[in-house]
Amino acid sequence: MEAVLRLSRVVSVLGLAAFSLAPRPSPSQTDCAAAPECRTEGRCTGPAGSCRATRAEDCRASDACKTQGHCTPKDGQCALLSSADCALAHGCRERGECTLKGSSCTVVSSADCSRSRLCREQGRCSLQRLPDCGDGISTSCMIESDGPCTVGSSSDCLRSEACARQGNCSMYKRCAAFDQRGDTVCKPSFCAPGADAHCWKREECTQHGRCSLNRDNVRRQLHNGDQGDEWCSLLSSADCARTEGCRLTGRCTLSGGDCVVGSTADCRRAEGCRTRGECLWRAGSCVPGSTADCHRTLACAEEGKCTFQAGECRVGSDSDCASSRLCRDEGACARFASGSPGAPAAECRPRSSPKPGAQRPWPDR
Repeated sequence: MEAVLRLSRVVSVLGLAAFSLAPRPSPSQTDCAAAPECRTEGRCTGPAGSCRATRAEDCRASDACKTQGHCTPKDGQCALLSSADCALAHGCRERGECTLKGSSCTVVSSADCSRSRLCREQGRCSLQRLPDCGDGISTSCMIESDGPCTVGSSSDCLRSEACARQGNCSMYKRCAAFDQRGDTVCKPSFCAPGADAHCWKREECTQHGRCSLNRDNVRRQLHNGDQGDEWCSLLSSADCARTEGCRLTGRCTLSGGDCVVGSTADCRRAEGCRTRGECLWRAGSCVPGSTADCHRTLACAEEGKCTFQAGECRVGSDSDCASSRLCRDEGACARFASGSPGAPAAECRPRSSPKPGAQRPWPDR
């Protein structure tokens, strides 16, 4: 036992010695790490009051690296020394300024553009070249530019978020003439819908039926040099069939420039037929038309509202209740109705505990 105690004391002494000999950051290092210039410029080490940049990780974590590409330590400062530094900066991610040229980051290739947010969101993935406007005079065509990265092909459009979310999946070129000089100006190419299937991705299709590419509008906008947004139009009942209005309420037929309920077939394809029995077309709207319609509904399966009465689906008999979920799960297998004028319609309830004053005005049919 005594030997164990002696060994324990030896281990403790050795541990204290090791702790005392371990290297610790000097006060000046600690001061520099907490100084503002460490975060902003990467100068995190050195004598107090004279902090220097000596470590690559300090430079890469600094604001100067993120905004200007000053990501490599040199002579006590964080400096822009290579294209690898440019790649860490905001300009590369946003605008494709990923290559060091001289003393600054710039766009020199389509590969640079492909790394940018402009490419990811708008399809501007190609380095801008002299465009061919299709007018036979592209060699004298003046370029109106909003940056070196532009849409170079429909492939650029197809890879963009604008294609996936808004249907802007085809490249268009625009040309217009200056009124004063008569020179042709080629405006930057852009992505927009180029087929009906592209229009289908747009919210204006599902909400308003504008699901067909309007080629007349496209030609007019391109002729005027206007990017516009009138690419997709409501042109047929097939467009109406793609809308939420058709799915929910049966407005599936084009009439008078709008989507309307045009037939019982429209009603039967709508959710209202399945949930409320509104399967019959009458005076421009869908309404319940028969007990067979009521039997198709969720209200029949859940609550026993399976009988067509007074223009709607109601609980008409014990057998309606017996086939419902209320009967299976809660024992509400009998029809009860109040005889009071203006009282709620009949409902399914357990036989043993009807509501106070409830009665069964007619026997099961």
